[in-house]
Amino acid sequence: MFTGAVPRPAVEQITRVVPFTEWGEVFVGCSGSFRFDRAAKSVHPTVRVHSNDVSLLSCALGTLATGAEFPLAFTGRLAFMEEALAGEPFAARVAAVQLALEMAKYRADNQYAQEHFAHYRDAFPTFLGSARKRLAEFLQGLDIASFFAGDFREQARRAAAVGGGVAAFPPTYKGGYERLYRFLDENTTWERPGYAIWDPAKIEDWLDELDRMGVHYCVLTDRALDHHEPVTVYRGQSNKPVFTFADRSRSSVRRAMHRVEPFGYKPVNPAELGPTAKVELLKATSAQMNFLKDAYLAKGIAHVSGIANFLVMLDGKLAGGFILSNDKFGGDSVYLLSDFTLSAKSRVSKLIAMLASCELVIRQLEIRLVHRIDCIHTTAFTDRPVSMKYRGIYDLTGRKPGMLNYASKVRRQTPDEIYAEWWRRFAANTRHPGEAERTEAA
Repeated sequence: MFTGAVPRPAVEQITRVVPFTEWGEVFVGCSGSFRFDRAAKSVHPTVRVHSNDVSLLSCALGTLATGAEFPLAFTGRLAFMEEALAGEPFAARVAAVQLALEMAKYRADNQYAQEHFAHYRDAFPTFLGSARKRLAEFLQGLDIASFFAGDFREQARRAAAVGGGVAAFPPTYKGGYERLYRFLDENTTWERPGYAIWDPAKIEDWLDELDRMGVHYCVLTDRALDHHEPVTVYRGQSNKPVFTFADRSRSSVRRAMHRVEPFGYKPVNPAELGPTAKVELLKATSAQMNFLKDAYLAKGIAHVSGIANFLVMLDGKLAGGFILSNDKFGGDSVYLLSDFTLSAKSRVSKLIAMLASCELVIRQLEIRLVHRIDCIHTTAFTDRPVSMKYRGIYDLTGRKPGMLNYASKVRRQTPDEIYAEWWRRFAANTRHPGEAERTEAA
């Protein structure tokens, strides 16, 4: 129903560290699923929580939770709902909004989507009954003093006006709201709140503004900032951490620590590689991989453990490594949690990703997991249309704001055969005769 919700462990960290009781009034920006709103009230029962958002679903839920309602009609492809909703209370329309978001997954013009959409339409009264029960359960314990439909930056100014504090988790992708709720907005009529498109890159500018306003604040983001120190850092099962920035707190920064096991190695020099090289895939511990990731991955990327870690050695020198895990969707696939290289030259990163799908590696996982594996999945976190690392070696299977999903069939080749293919396709044509070394031209 919701995307980008605050992780529960992160909420627990924040409610124990940030002194909400001293604020008295907590103005939440971008309430979303109201997880933060509930937690703040549960841990600090004396505070008054004021919720806020601009999406139809959150606005409908927040308005209903405060005992109010607003005119809402379903049009276009959702116009059929009006017959079943005639004479029903506002709560029924809120439940229908939830169903409309589910149906939005089947808005495409193909037989699969059309049949699923038609099933929702034909059985709408039944689906609506179930949705109303879920809605009633959702509203239990949602104790908010008010709901403001509008820009979260205006919500912060409202907090400053009464001496309260603002707690916000602004969108981490520019235009994310608009893409997510496009189908719903095109097929409903209601008084939409005005707001300015948010650019996540401006998060520190907004914190500077809050500092100038003198307002208490607790702001979450997935970005490390230049001149603000976080009071909590949560690193979960995604590659993006959650940083909390506050005007003051009870303690210094809290963060999860990871074990590191240093070891000696010689890094590969891509300029010394030739059309043949001795390829070795060596098992490694999670602590050893953490040691390498600290050195070669971008700061702020979470250290997430997998079920198998491998180092890639070329002619006895370390080229990089990769980490595999169970695929969260199950089936006949595994998930590539991380793959990295010690050098950005000669497109070694492509070789690492190709070797991660090697039959030699996958066969070991098949024995361990006791099932056949035919496919490997991974995610590239980028705003670009393609990932240069995976382009040409993995298939692009899906895209969402800020991320690209890729997949590859298991390569039924030996590591040496994969190296030979990589050399022919990506390395040999990047060199000039007599040139000792050439930086990758991606």
